[in-house]
Amino acid sequence: MSASQHQWAEQLARTMKLARELRCLGLREFARSMRVNPATLCRIEAGKGCDVVTLVRIHDATGIKYDTLLG
Repeated sequence: MSASQHQWAEQLARTMKLARELRCLGLREFARSMRVNPATLCRIEAGKGCDVVTLVRIHDATGIKYDTLLG
């Protein structure tokens, strides 16, 4: 992972953790609400990033703007 990809993944991790905490949801509940596997959300929150399909699901389910998700 390049430095810029790592930076984006870390920002996405912070964004997703904050979004989940603001909704007072556990990881599994939040993942289910976005139609993603809990393991996928766990990887995202660990700073591993995700693919475009998952970003679209996150946007659709949470309303978080793409420019925020993309850093």
